[in-house]
Amino acid sequence: MTTAVLVFANSPLVETLHKPIHNAENLYQQLTGQVIQTVEKSGLPYFHFTEHEQTGFNFGERFTNAIQAVFDHGFDNVITIGNDSPQLKASHIKSASLHLNKKEFVLGPSTDGGFYLMGIQRTQFNATKFKNLPWQTNRITATLLGLIQETNPKVVRLETLTDVDCISDLKQLLNLFHSIPNAIMEQMRSILGVDSLLIVYEQIYFSKDFVKSFYNKGSPLVALI
Repeated sequence: MTTAVLVFANSPLVETLHKPIHNAENLYQQLTGQVIQTVEKSGLPYFHFTEHEQTGFNFGERFTNAIQAVFDHGFDNVITIGNDSPQLKASHIKSASLHLNKKEFVLGPSTDGGFYLMGIQRTQFNATKFKNLPWQTNRITATLLGLIQETNPKVVRLETLTDVDCISDLKQLLNLFHSIPNAIMEQMRSILGVDSLLIVYEQIYFSKDFVKSFYNKGSPLVALI
């Protein structure tokens, strides 16, 4: 059984035009380079569909047509990813491939209610119905899973990651510095106007006299200077 990866990601310039993050072309350049390196580490064949390879009048059509194009190359399984999940690792892709070989459907959920990875088999894919799903809404995951259940596969969820869609996502990801490449962190800091990061590794213990809302569960504190 053969599996290919679909990197569905526009060029950095077009990504910047479509997302509300100003001066982010260099960031998306770094993100795209990082995701290609990650896919190459997985050892799986891959296809990168930018706006030049995509066909269709809306996101649903373009995404569906890209998946169909990979299947048309003779692959049994497709793993779809974008370029906006800097925490994505080759291990996520390899895990998805293993589950697909067991005829399972794989979803990597993102914190915004969507997903950063989908692993789907040819027998689970219905192009007509896929095009009509509520893409780019907070209903997409539930609706997609409802459609997939029609083919009755086991659904496997990977860990939840954060996508880069808006400024608040950048601020959240700054606290996850240990899981993001330095070059991408530098671009995020530049966009946010953060000159430096002071990481305090001291474990903080709280007594019952402290206000509960300040409890940090022992994670490092990040001070923006």
